[in-house]
Amino acid sequence: MRVNLVILFAALVLPLGSQAHHSFAPYDIRTKIEFSGVVESWRFARPHPILELKAEGGEEHVWRIEVATRRWEQQEIPTDAIEEGDVLDVVVWPARDGSPEGVLSAFTKHGVYTLIHEEVRQRSANEAAEAAEAAGN
Repeated sequence: MRVNLVILFAALVLPLGSQAHHSFAPYDIRTKIEFSGVVESWRFARPHPILELKAEGGEEHVWRIEVATRRWEQQEIPTDAIEEGDVLDVVVWPARDGSPEGVLSAFTKHGVYTLIHEEVRQRSANEAAEAAEAAGN
């Protein structure tokens, strides 16, 4: 009986771990950057949709931009709101390490501004930001 309870518990609880949200700590949540680019790929899948955007002007990089699924769905944005080849103006929280990665805050397509989320209030992300500031980064 005890073994059956352990198996039942594991079957019910362990899948929840795969749904857990990771931290925004790798991103500079106190700084947003804005730039334009062309969508190279857009994949709306869990745990995070991924937007690959080729930045225009200056140094051209292909940015890998994560999207917060829950926020996207709360805003009731259709999954096909972004398509390959679209020209977007984006607002992202960039990666702390300077790599061309970030988390999407908002985007503008054909003059229509779409806010995904305004600020990150995740404690671990704020603690990482405070630690970076204390270290002089």
